[in-house]
Amino acid sequence: MNQRPRVSVSDGAIELWVKDIVISSEYYGGRATHCLRRGSSLYVLVQVDTQSQQSLSQTLLEVVRLNYLSGANEGSNEVRVTEASGAYTAWVAKGMDHFYSTGDAIVISGKYRPLDAEEEQAFSETVDF
Repeated sequence: MNQRPRVSVSDGAIELWVKDIVISSEYYGGRATHCLRRGSSLYVLVQVDTQSQQSLSQTLLEVVRLNYLSGANEGSNEVRVTEASGAYTAWVAKGMDHFYSTGDAIVISGKYRPLDAEEEQAFSETVDF
């Protein structure tokens, strides 16, 4: 079954809302892996896969901005790995040191690998909202 990203916000034992993150039908599935709150917004890192076969799939990154109180979608930005040329797969490991806020930007750091190479490389990108 295809994975679909889902986010929930709770206040103690009370669940305030649950939101399914809509991903394009061209993608096989995705995961909401990191989140952070800044003011009235919740920023969610979504890692989406292009195909079911891992050896052929690209993992692409997107930051989705939700309203913290209601879960309403306030926009999204694709995270492009600027060092990569051609097709690549990217991923972000667990931990808030890989997804954090600085000023008006969100910083995302992880690794990527060109699909035609074996060696993975580190990246760090910023997304403005």
